[in-house]
Amino acid sequence: ELEGLTVEQLIEAHTAKTYVIRCFGAPAASPMMDAPDLPVPVPRLTSPRASVPAGVVSLAGRQAVIAPASSPGGWRVIGRTPLELLRRDAEPLVPYRPGDTLRFHRIGAEEFAARRGEPLERSP
Repeated sequence: ELEGLTVEQLIEAHTAKTYVIRCFGAPAASPMMDAPDLPVPVPRLTSPRASVPAGVVSLAGRQAVIAPASSPGGWRVIGRTPLELLRRDAEPLVPYRPGDTLRFHRIGAEEFAARRGEPLERSP
C-alpha cells in the first residue's frame, strides 16, 4: 500500500533484479543491498518489532537486507528465505561478502518447507 503497488507487483519488482551486497550490517553480517526499484523510499516502522526471525527479507529507505539471525527490526518485512545464511560452525560464518550478488526467487510453501535450514551456498 505504501508504494501504491499490489502484492504481485511488489514481488515482481523484488525478483526482477540482481542485488549486489554493498556491505555487512547488524546483526551477524546481514547482507545490505540496494532495494528493488520502487516508486518511493520505504519508510521504517514507527515502532520496531521486538524480534524478527532469521531469514526475513526487509526493506527500508532504498535498501534491502536479509536477517541471518533473529533480531529486533524496524524495517518493512516483504518475505523470508528458508535458507540458512549464518553458520556458526563454518569458516567463514556467512557464504557471501561485499561485492557478491544475490537473486531472489518466489517459492511456494511446499518448497519453503523442503528447503528450510538448507545452507546458502556461495556460487563459484
